[in-house]
Amino acid sequence: MGDTMRRFIICFGLLFVSFYGFAQQNLPSKIFGGIPNPGSAALYQIQVGAYSSAQNAADVSGLLRSGGLNPVSETHQNLIKVIIKGLPAGQVTAILERIKRLGFNEAIVREEKDVYPAPEIRNVPPPEIVFSAPEVIQVSDWGNVLIKRPDGTEISISFSLGGVPEKTQAKDFFYREWEVVKCTNQEYVGDIFHFSTDGTYLVKKNNGNSSLAAWRWRDDKYEEWEYSYHNWESYGRVKIISLSQDLLVFSCPNYYASLEGYSASNPDDDIYELVPVRK
Repeated sequence: MGDTMRRFIICFGLLFVSFYGFAQQNLPSKIFGGIPNPGSAALYQIQVGAYSSAQNAADVSGLLRSGGLNPVSETHQNLIKVIIKGLPAGQVTAILERIKRLGFNEAIVREEKDVYPAPEIRNVPPPEIVFSAPEVIQVSDWGNVLIKRPDGTEISISFSLGGVPEKTQAKDFFYREWEVVKCTNQEYVGDIFHFSTDGTYLVKKNNGNSSLAAWRWRDDKYEEWEYSYHNWESYGRVKIISLSQDLLVFSCPNYYASLEGYSASNPDDDIYELVPVRK
C-alpha cells in the first residue's frame, strides 16, 4: 500500500471519528431502548423521566412545550411519566436532539405497541432553569413582538405569517388578553393568552416562560381556530365552547409536532375557562 493511500485512509478515519463524536454530543448521553431504524413503519414514543413530584412533571412538560414538543403525562405506580408519543421512526433522532438542547441527558425510546417496557428513569431532576419574567410584552401588527425586560434590555421578534385571521365585528372582543382561571389541567391556570389580529398569539406562562404561535380561524363560522408553532407544517385545532365579553371557554386536544398537517395528541380535550385581563 502506498503512502498516499495510507494518508487517505488515516484522514478518512479521523473525519469519521470526528463526525461520529459530534453527532453523539447532540444526543442525550443515556438512551434506553436505542434509536430505531429510520425506515421502520412503526410509531415510537420518548419518555423524558418519571417523577414522584407533580410539580417536577409539570415543569418538565412546560419546558418541552416551550421547545415545540407536545408531551403527555401518565401515572404509573405513584410516578408521573412525561412522554412524547406518536413519533415516526425517521423523526426520533431529531426529537432526541431537541430534547438534548433543552437540557435532558436521559430518555427512553419505545415502540408504541411494545409490551416489554425498557427500564424506568425514576425521579430524574429537571434541569435548573431561571426565567426572568418580562416587564412589558407588546404585540403589534404583522407578527412583531417586542419584549422589554426589567433590566432595560429589549428583544424584538418578527414572524412570517401563513395567513391573517379575518376580523369580524361580532368577535372584536376576542382579540385581547385573557387569563386562564380554570382548566382540567391545573398547570395552565394563571397562563395569559394574548390574541392579536395579525395571526399570532402569545402565551405568557405562570412560571415566567413565554411562547408565540401562529393562529387562524378554521372557517367563517368562527367556532374553531387552528394554531401552529411550526409554520403550519403541523398544527392543532381549538373549539370555542362559549365566548362573551366576560368569558372565553374552549377545548384543546394539543397536537403532534412531528406529524404533518392536523393532529390531536390527547384523547380527552383540556377545557379552559378564561376571563379578560382588562375589560
